[in-house]
Amino acid sequence: MGYNKVPHLIEVQYEAEQEFLKQFNQGEYTLENPLVVLNPYKICPLSALVMFRTEEECRPCLKVKGKYAGTDLTHQFGAAREHILPVYGLYADYKNTVTITLDNGECADVTIETAPYKFHEAARALLSRCEEGYLDNELIFMMGQLNSRNVAYDRMGEIRWYTTEPFAFASKRLRNGNLLTGSFRFMSNPYMTTGVMEMSLTGKILKEYRIPGGYHHDQCELPNGDLLIGTQVLETATKEDVVVWVDRKSGEVKKVFDLKDYLPVKEGRSGHSSDYDWFHNNSVCYDPASDSIILSGRHQSAIISIGLHDNKLHWILGSPEGWSKEIVDRYFFTPVGDTEHFEWPSEQHSAVLTDDGDIMCFDNGDYRSKDPAHFLKHRDSYSRGVRYHIDTDKMEIEQVWQYGKERGPEFYSGYIGGVEYYGPDHYMIHSGGIAFLNGEVSELLGSRLGRGPMKDKATLTSVTVIVKDGKVVYECLVPANMYRALKLHPYNEEEYLPLGKGEILGSLGVSAESALPENMPALETAVAVPEEMELYVGDDTDRYDVYGRFAEGDAVSFIFCKDGKAQCYGLKTKVPPLTMKEMPAEKQDGKRWFWRYIHKEGCDGGKLYVYVNGSLYDSGITL
Repeated sequence: MGYNKVPHLIEVQYEAEQEFLKQFNQGEYTLENPLVVLNPYKICPLSALVMFRTEEECRPCLKVKGKYAGTDLTHQFGAAREHILPVYGLYADYKNTVTITLDNGECADVTIETAPYKFHEAARALLSRCEEGYLDNELIFMMGQLNSRNVAYDRMGEIRWYTTEPFAFASKRLRNGNLLTGSFRFMSNPYMTTGVMEMSLTGKILKEYRIPGGYHHDQCELPNGDLLIGTQVLETATKEDVVVWVDRKSGEVKKVFDLKDYLPVKEGRSGHSSDYDWFHNNSVCYDPASDSIILSGRHQSAIISIGLHDNKLHWILGSPEGWSKEIVDRYFFTPVGDTEHFEWPSEQHSAVLTDDGDIMCFDNGDYRSKDPAHFLKHRDSYSRGVRYHIDTDKMEIEQVWQYGKERGPEFYSGYIGGVEYYGPDHYMIHSGGIAFLNGEVSELLGSRLGRGPMKDKATLTSVTVIVKDGKVVYECLVPANMYRALKLHPYNEEEYLPLGKGEILGSLGVSAESALPENMPALETAVAVPEEMELYVGDDTDRYDVYGRFAEGDAVSFIFCKDGKAQCYGLKTKVPPLTMKEMPAEKQDGKRWFWRYIHKEGCDGGKLYVYVNGSLYDSGITL
């Protein structure tokens, strides 16, 4: 049994920042003798700060020397006398050379030695090929799947940046140069986290935006800086079918888009659909031309447009199979052009908008039909990036480009994946969930093979391809399933490091309470928690993380008592088929770890009791 006060990462980072700023302010650091702080914010081991002062205002140019031609990373900073320069793109387990050249001609080399890469998921790209001159001064960022870490590769497949925390799902660059990424703070099965975080590539968390229903899959920035975030309503009969509009400054939810208000939940269902997970939204983007939100519903094999302000469903891009005639006639497109080679997407991900209003997506290709009698096996299917031109006046659609079908099942990703649009005939296609079992294309998704008894027989990979002017100019094979990828220069044009404490915004909401068990013994009869329960309480900034070892199916409740009031929170003791949270496995007695997050909002705290199958235990912990 244990109790631990868990500081928020923002608190930890602020203390670290105060320490290195104190050291900097107390020292006389120059270009020739700068203060170097490696991994300044504790979660990005290949980032650093180089800090010094100059007598006159000057502009430093920083270069991280690459191991190979075309792998230097450079950036010109603005003029100042006090310089706090972020360094991105160091190599792991290496004595890195960073050259700083001032605009007055002064120059100095700084050596920064780093530790080895500590995670096994993607230690180095197995294959990376790149056209000469392409990807110079840029990196390919890949977002981890489930509990794997985010990582960035250079054109040679060398790791040049990574996080030690498992940030969830998509990362996107904001207009201010920071990343907007899913939080690593797990919330509920299978992979919901507390919200999204705005983060510098130094690892500094500038803001956490907490969402009452948690976060999943994707988010985007609106023209006014506000955020659209994929979420759900907890403790309801459906999931992953809500989008919220969040105020950028306050973190408050301004508007809720519940997709059940726009679409029939029983129609258009694809192979993985269920009553609980009927839509499975996996992407969020904004179309300024129509003031609409573009969403991708994997479990209806449909991409949809909803008005941001007019609250109307504008159109549905997908096969009309399984939809009522009324819906098809009103919202669906008719294929035109080369209809012989036209294909609708099937359980797609990552719907994005091109500059001229076309729609692209990663067409995973699951089943390739909504009729079970015609479902394709994974080994017979294919995944592809595809681009459609749509005419919303005529309600016509034309398939104008695709890549991946020609590669067959070896490029097949039954889940996850993405596309990026970089300009006319310039695209990224990321097949993130390739899975083989015993050397054959797996009929199980990679998310099911990464853990458990089949792990050693499985081969999980991701293949990222960039096509420009009809030619493959970059391809990278990574030995792990990776959610998405994007191409970025690590430095923003106006790169600077905002100092000061980050902000925790929004709310996790109020955790649902349960009725007290009917046969619960009197509090004064409670006995001490047995050691074999291994009860643990993590006291976080905004929630309690309570867990212990129980048998599957046990009736368990956590009960807080304070000033004569009892608050009861039931614990689900059913083993989830998939979870992002890492916990020890079942022991020989058949018991395993189960947990419950109890949000502090609405919870009065007090003395903690544990109810299990008619028995009541006193934890000895008061919160």
